[in-house]
Amino acid sequence: MEMPPPGFNGIAVELKQTRLERFNDEGDAAVFDITLKMEFSDSRVALLEGKYEYTQVDDLVEEKQLWLPEPVLPGFTPTTIDRKVTIVGTDIEYDMEIRGNMVAKADYGFYPFDEQEADIILSFPPGINWLSPLPTTETSTLLTPGDGWKMIDWNVAVENRDQGGAKSSTLVAEIKVRRDRMYFMVRVFCPSIILVIVSWSGFFIKPQLLMPRFASGFISFLALQTFVATARQDMPAKLVDLCWIDAYTTFIGFLMGFACVENVSAQYIYENFSESITLRLDRASKRAFPSAFILGVGLLMSPLTNNGVVLGLKGVDIAIIICVVVLLGLAVSLSSWTWWQIQDFPRVATKKAIAHYVRFRSMVSPTRRLVPFAFPTNREMNHIFHAIDHDEKEEITIDNWISFIAHCDKDFDHKPHFKQQLRGALMERFGDSLDPNEFPIAFEECVRVIGQLKRTGSVEAGGAGKRLETLKVRMATSSRGRSGDQDGDPEDDEDEGDAPGSPDAGNPNGVFNGGNGAPRQRKKEPANDASPATEGDASVSQEAKRSPLNRGAVRPDIHL
Repeated sequence: MEMPPPGFNGIAVELKQTRLERFNDEGDAAVFDITLKMEFSDSRVALLEGKYEYTQVDDLVEEKQLWLPEPVLPGFTPTTIDRKVTIVGTDIEYDMEIRGNMVAKADYGFYPFDEQEADIILSFPPGINWLSPLPTTETSTLLTPGDGWKMIDWNVAVENRDQGGAKSSTLVAEIKVRRDRMYFMVRVFCPSIILVIVSWSGFFIKPQLLMPRFASGFISFLALQTFVATARQDMPAKLVDLCWIDAYTTFIGFLMGFACVENVSAQYIYENFSESITLRLDRASKRAFPSAFILGVGLLMSPLTNNGVVLGLKGVDIAIIICVVVLLGLAVSLSSWTWWQIQDFPRVATKKAIAHYVRFRSMVSPTRRLVPFAFPTNREMNHIFHAIDHDEKEEITIDNWISFIAHCDKDFDHKPHFKQQLRGALMERFGDSLDPNEFPIAFEECVRVIGQLKRTGSVEAGGAGKRLETLKVRMATSSRGRSGDQDGDPEDDEDEGDAPGSPDAGNPNGVFNGGNGAPRQRKKEPANDASPATEGDASVSQEAKRSPLNRGAVRPDIHL
């Protein structure tokens, strides 16, 4: 029996179960396991009632004792076919399980968040009609896809399509799947986020501790390579193009590398320029790196990278561009901002110190004393002093200092009475000029006075005498040379290896001393009415004579 029986009415077809097992590595086919159930009647059957399976069915068909309708599956290459037949009188129930490759086009560009589609098209040769009820989505069973796929959409319908020049009923089953994202999140994405965050821990460590800062970033970078290898093992073996996971791992890899560069740069700036700039760089990095990571990952997961072709660019190309733009923005912004601070350090330090003293009245709180530029170190004081000392006489006048302050704070240009009050306060406290040893204490007092001046519009009058006495003691101590750095200057905490004969040897304050290894003794012309030195004057220390708060003995024009 090779033809349908005479007067054949047709067959009832049911898509009993369908399972998408996987897409092949080449991305040009989907592996399906399909089971069809067909029911029909054949009066010619002379077989015993019962169930026939596998080779029994093949033998009966080959011996022409049984006719079975064979479905047509365009684009389908079967690898195995199993048949089962149940005969009850002239009624035949035919179950056919087919496993094979169906032509499909898979796009792995958005791996591991890619979505794929595949179709099953099934029909029968002309002359075989489909009986009701026709297969539908509700009556067709889709099993859970394999290989980590999850079903998104499933649709089954019977359509009339051309087949050999004639209309024929054709079953069309459409399936849309996506990968199980939880698998990637748990195995790769979440651990990688933790590693990225750990690489930022160096921003919270003191800049003096280079090794812990650098190790926290570099070890995380090395650990990342393990997760990258895990992700690549799960990728299609024959994938030769870049995909989303390549863009993501490249992005976080460069981000970790930038964190290592920031740690080294912070240490270099700390040792060669300014501790305050280092602290500001760390504080900015605490915000900039997480912001860049959130922005970059957010854009990578946006529809921009999964909408096929946009402006002639594939999704993975857009993902690479996003990574480059975000990373360049982070690197250029932080490096430019830091370079500007280094180049314009004296003005930046003065402006920030003034702003800090304007905002707060009391500086007892430890957190307020940790604010960058609020309490400049000796090295930073030398940078500011040198910026004011244009002629390099190692001495600045109060007028020159006020001009520099006006250049930093525009309020002094718009309010001349601020200049007058500040000049009077500084002249009263420090005289008409300062040397590098006196400048640190004078700077702290100056910004305190400016803070009060900008808050209240005037300089305090009450309690000035007591404060002047305190300043006398501090200035006298300063003129004898500070043995330790009260502001936490790194060069006083660590030996920087000055040679015994170098200008800075034996001078922990790092002040300009003319290269003779001792604090510079500033020459002062004696006042015309000063009496000659006597033997009793020998008991007066040279440091006390140099203190600007004791200059009344030789400068009658300055009165405290």
